[in-house]
Amino acid sequence: MKKSSLILALIFTIRIIYSQDNNNASQSGMMDMLKLKTLIQENNLNFAKGVSKSDVSAFGDLYLENAKFLPPGEDFITGNSQIRKWWDVYLKSGIHSMSINMVSLAGDGDVLYETGQISREIWKDNKASMQYDKYVTVWRLQDDGSYKIVLNMWNTDKKVE
Repeated sequence: MKKSSLILALIFTIRIIYSQDNNNASQSGMMDMLKLKTLIQENNLNFAKGVSKSDVSAFGDLYLENAKFLPPGEDFITGNSQIRKWWDVYLKSGIHSMSINMVSLAGDGDVLYETGQISREIWKDNKASMQYDKYVTVWRLQDDGSYKIVLNMWNTDKKVE
């Protein structure tokens, strides 16, 4: 009987220690995800500022050299230089401002999957309208600790106002 009691006590102790380690790892993972959300939100803010200033250089380096870009109603655009060219043309087409609202961020730290909503103020013929979109962006960790976009796509969420 004493032997079985000792074994049960040992099993119970191991379960408590394992539970505490898992809890600590879970809390550490939550802190890491909060840090990553802050980092990606900063990237998004710089992106939106660049769009609002019609300055592709403010966000163009966020795309990897082999990134895939999927604007609505267009073919795949591959590579940072081609994506920059697309944005350069787009920024001259009347977009006045953009805001980006992250809805979710998940991943393993090496690759992050972001979803969210975009609102854009567009001016055409001296008249402003709002465009609302939803997006998916996949970010990849770089050797320097930064994150760059490997895939970016969006589509219209609501009708133009």
